[in-house]
Amino acid sequence: MNNILLIFSLILHGVTFVAIIWLYQQVQKQNESERHFEKRVRETEDMFDSYLLELKDENKKFIQAISKVEHSTFEPTKASDNQISQSYQPTHRHNATEQMKSDFKPESVSVEDQVEPPSLQTQVMHLYHSGHSIEEIAKKLDKGSTEIELIVKFNQKMHV
Repeated sequence: MNNILLIFSLILHGVTFVAIIWLYQQVQKQNESERHFEKRVRETEDMFDSYLLELKDENKKFIQAISKVEHSTFEPTKASDNQISQSYQPTHRHNATEQMKSDFKPESVSVEDQVEPPSLQTQVMHLYHSGHSIEEIAKKLDKGSTEIELIVKFNQKMHV
């Protein structure tokens, strides 16, 4: 009878030992999952921080451009109708037209087109729709794959 109890006790000890090992592995997996989740949260927060900083910089540039435009605008002189009619005294239509033609000197117009490089989101979505994988896009743009993945997911959610 003692032998049976001893064998039963050894079997219970073995089962208990296996159960403890299994539970320890489950706790380790949970801890690993939590660390991975915290890492993703930090990466997302960093991405949003950099995005906000980029937006702040763009807003500062925009405000500076607006202030330059506001300072460079001129106020037209306000003349009354009487002053305008007194200053304009047509003599002969034919002579006035010829005089305007001879006095006309076109101003030189310079147009400076400034093409801004496409935004990161535009580049990512272009490459993604071209069939590149997230890892390939991350390598080409020198960004993190998580950042690229988030941009793709956010863009897909916005356009659904």
